[in-house]
Amino acid sequence: MIAWSITLLILIGGIFYKIRQEKNMIGGKIAWTKSFWLSYTLIAWFFLPPIFYFQDIGPAKNLLIIISLSFWIRGIIELVMLFKFKNWKPIYGISHNIFSIILGAYLHFDNRVGLDRYSFIFITSIFIGLLLETYYAYFFHQHVGEKTQGDKAIWFANKEDPKFKNVLRLTMLGNIYVYSCLFYFLLNQ
Repeated sequence: MIAWSITLLILIGGIFYKIRQEKNMIGGKIAWTKSFWLSYTLIAWFFLPPIFYFQDIGPAKNLLIIISLSFWIRGIIELVMLFKFKNWKPIYGISHNIFSIILGAYLHFDNRVGLDRYSFIFITSIFIGLLLETYYAYFFHQHVGEKTQGDKAIWFANKEDPKFKNVLRLTMLGNIYVYSCLFYFLLNQ
């Protein structure tokens, strides 16, 4: 079931990429690396933790559930900000990421003794993913600024814009790392 869920979410990432390229939608076009990064965040931060709630994966369970709950709250708030009020700023995501890193580090180090190798690698990849996401948002804040708001808001890095070239390379490397950790963890559950 988990493998099918991940396959479906990766497929959705591909469809999301294709739709974003063909339509002139609020948020703008998205690079394929960012589309697959978005799929990873949906998988690791939103959908897998609730599935794990019903399984015994040890101390990692509580950490994943708390981080996921935090991201579900953020996700709902951000969707309203993005599509209704059109007032989203990267600093909101940066602040939430830092909060999640601090909260997660506290929970992780409080329970690390009981983590198996697979869970440890996955949890560590979540922290690295949060650090990467924080950098991506900071980069976006520096290079897009206030253009994330309004009817012509830009929310995604586009491969056609040269200012995103280096961050898209980093995103590709980040994708390889986080997906490798995710698959390693899932294959050993």
